[in-house]
Formats: sequence, C-alpha cells, structure tokens
Amino acid sequence: MKAKGIIDKISTAVKKEIREKWMNFDEDSKLEYKKEARENYEKYANLSHNIPHKSRKVSLYTRCAPNRVRLMALNLNESQRFVIREMGFGSMLDLRSIQLDRDFCKWLVDHFDHNSCALDICGRRLPISTKDVEFILGIKSSGVDVSTVAGAEEINHICQQHGLNAVGDIPINLLEGKLKEMKTSGKEFVGFFLLFVLGTLLCPTPKPYIKRSFISILLNIDEFKNLNWVKLVLDFLTRGVRKYKEKNRVGVNGCLLFLMLFYFEHVNVETNLEHVSNRLQPRICYWGKKEVNQRMLKLHSIGSFDSPKLVVTEMDGGHETKNIPLEKQDINESHAMSSQHEDKPNIGSDEAIRRIEQLITSLRDEMLVMQKTVIEQSITSVRDEMLVMQKTVTDIANNMDSFKNDILLELKKTASEHNGHSNDLT
Repeated sequence: MKAKGIIDKISTAVKKEIREKWMNFDEDSKLEYKKEARENYEKYANLSHNIPHKSRKVSLYTRCAPNRVRLMALNLNESQRFVIREMGFGSMLDLRSIQLDRDFCKWLVDHFDHNSCALDICGRRLPISTKDVEFILGIKSSGVDVSTVAGAEEINHICQQHGLNAVGDIPINLLEGKLKEMKTSGKEFVGFFLLFVLGTLLCPTPKPYIKRSFISILLNIDEFKNLNWVKLVLDFLTRGVRKYKEKNRVGVNGCLLFLMLFYFEHVNVETNLEHVSNRLQPRICYWGKKEVNQRMLKLHSIGSFDSPKLVVTEMDGGHETKNIPLEKQDINESHAMSSQHEDKPNIGSDEAIRRIEQLITSLRDEMLVMQKTVIEQSITSVRDEMLVMQKTVTDIANNMDSFKNDILLELKKTASEHNGHSNDLT
C-alpha cells in the first residue's frame, strides 16, 4: 500500500489471505467492492487535473554536431585528408568525441552580448575577436571575406551541376551520403566537405538543412584557402543570437561549441594556470567528452557559472568591469574579480578570502571522495562477510541434512537388527 509517500510492504501470507477471502466472496459482494474502486479511481482522476505539475525545463535547441564531423573525417582516405589540410581545415580532421551541454549553452547565449560581440562573465566583459575563433577552431582569420551572395538562377545551376536539390535548402543528409560515396579528392569533394562542415558545426541552424545561400561558395573552390572563414563563423553566430533574443526563438544559429570552449579557456576554478595565449592550438582538438565532463562537475560544485569563486583569464588583458554598462555593473558588482598578477607581493583581504574559500572547497571535495571510498569499502566488507555467513549457514544446513540422514539410517539399521533378533527368539 502506498500513502503519503510511504510504502508498506505486504507479506506473502497477508496477500494469500486477501486472495482467499476475495475468492470466497459471492458476485454481489465483489460487485460492491468493484463499484467503490471505480468511484475512487474517477475521484482521483478528477483531482489529478488540479495537481500542479513542475514545468519541464526547456534547454536551447541547436544542431551544432561536432561528432558528426568527427565521424565523417574518420571515413576519409589519405588523399582527401591531405587536401582538407591544404585548404586550412586540418583541425576538422582531429576532433575528439565531445558533447554540448545544452543548458550551459543556453546560459552562454543569454550572457552573450551580440551588439558588442562579448561574453559577460563574473562582472567582466570578455570581447570575442576573430583571433579568439582562430585560436579555438583553428581556421583562417585573415583574407578575403567569404561571399554567400549569388543570384537564384546561378545557385539553381550549381545545384543541378552537382546533383543537389533544385529548390529549397539542402538536406545535410544528402551531402553526408554523397561524401561517404566519394573516393576522389577533387574540387567537388572539397566543396561538399566544406558545405557539410558549415552545416553541422561552423554555421549550423536548428533545421537539418544547410542554407541555400551557402551553395554560392562552390563558385570559388580554388580560393578556399585564401578566405576569411572565421569572420563568416563569428558573424553567423552573432546574427543567430540576435535573432534568437529579438524574436524569442527556441533554436539558435551558430557554432555554440566555440562559445562553450571560449568560456572553458577563459574561466576556471583553479589559479596559477598556464596563460591562455601560451596554450597549444587549436584548442578544439584538446577538448573531449572527458575534459568537458570534468569541467562541468567543477562548475556545478561551485553552484554557478558566474560565481565570484571563478578565475577569469584574458587573452591580452581583456576588459574590466568598468567597461560593462552601469546597469549591469550594479547587478554584477558583488561578482567583480580583481586581476591576477603572479608578481604582486601583497594579497588583499578579498583575494585572501577567495583563496581560503577555494582551499575549503578543494578540501571538502577531497573529503567527499574519501567518505565515498570508505563507505564503498565498508559495504564491500559487509557484503563479503554476509557471503561468508551465508556459505557457513548453507554448510551447516547441508551438514544437518547429512547428519539427519545418518541418524535415520542408523535407526533403520538398529530396528532391522532388533527385528531379526526377535525372530530368532521366536
């Protein structure tokens, strides 16, 4: 029976007794109970509509799928991989298995200022430049702008020429299928691969299609390595966030993986880390599922993605809180962090308190791990002892059965001998 969240176990004997009593009832008695049960069911059904249900948490919708690009890269032959590296997209061949945390990405989008192209974190405004995108994604940030402008007739002609849809956006599945069948490494392969990467990672939309305007890049395949792909990616993300906020959309256009890795590179729980500019690049190749999970666990342990306990590092000095609008300063004033200088001899009281809090947090985490280990070891020890006891009881029971059988045999033997002796006397 279940009442007020408490479950009372019904023993087998009680169940048997209930079943036997029910079977002994006549049909009229059973009908009375069935009627009462139906009334209670209908009463509960009516009440359940008035019970408040916890609203489902809606996370951000995106089709940014780095793992899809990784799997495609694994399908390429050496000749194809060589051509892609020559075009400046070698980082797309070295991706690791990684997943986006959609709730975290929604938080990042909410804190991304599309007007100034900056991320507001911990009372600071971190500007995002094309160099940041190149540092993380490993694609070219200089050269001629990528043109996605072409006439409708020209785009239709390109589509017919390459066996793509005559009208409408291009399904990513179509590009994926054509790439898997290709064994050559010519212009068509390069164009299809770049379109696939744009549609799944660099410039994705919430739909399973690539924007038809991107087909126009197939007109300049020879110029791919001279184009500024970073500007295209950053502009597409900025416009996507603007539309998401202004039009209250559920899905957002753009490379949210970049936004997530940008945060990870500039915000951390620990101090005395290697400076951002000194890290190996492109950073996208050094982040995998394991590293993301570890960082997310640390952030959740602190309790906020915008906690004052977090350490913010900039690429080249960054922007301080004073560059954030006044209304945002009032909100984030308690979260503002002083700059970290290794050569600063004196530590202020705020900095000392912050370090102590970090130390306490670290010690608490270690104690939790130790406590968990001790509990697991205790459970294992108790389980082992229970197994030994169970085996001992089983052995005793077996010995008792054997002993009982020996006694019965002995009694039978004695009785048989006694009967034989009685017959002899007779």
